[in-house]
Amino acid sequence: MAHNIQLISIASSIVIPAAFILFMVSNAFMIWSERGDDTEGAIYGLWRYCVSVSGEKTCAIVSCDQEIGNGALCNKILSARAFLILACIFSCVSGTLWVLYCAVRGDTTHRALLFLNKGLAFASLLTGIIGVAVGINATLAIESGIELRLGPAAIVGIVGICVNLIGAILIIFAKY
Repeated sequence: MAHNIQLISIASSIVIPAAFILFMVSNAFMIWSERGDDTEGAIYGLWRYCVSVSGEKTCAIVSCDQEIGNGALCNKILSARAFLILACIFSCVSGTLWVLYCAVRGDTTHRALLFLNKGLAFASLLTGIIGVAVGINATLAIESGIELRLGPAAIVGIVGICVNLIGAILIIFAKY
């Protein structure tokens, strides 16, 4: 039984940093939603958007004072950015502490470290769910009346949530 607990701890110390990497890629990657193809179309992200007309691509930074003009949409994009950044921070700290916990676990390891790791893993999960959901909602609603496809960054964010959920479940079973 003790070997199963150690295996669960080691597995969660691998899965939580993997969720961090996926959240980072999702936050940094530009294509959250898209329409058209390379010659005619547009791609939208949380930080930039690009529009292609007749093969000529024009990109700009998404900022609230630009041509978006919709305050609610701008607030969604800013919220998605903030929640994804928090998910990255929480999962990074949790992964780091989890690796340290597995490396130095013994009689002198404090129980508070285990509870802190569990709390950070669930905080990362919650902020990741909110950030990805709001980001998908915001980027798919940029062009009203036009159907946009879900982009690779949104899909990576969804995978990050799933990986983080697996890590959080594994952490529940880890014992002091």
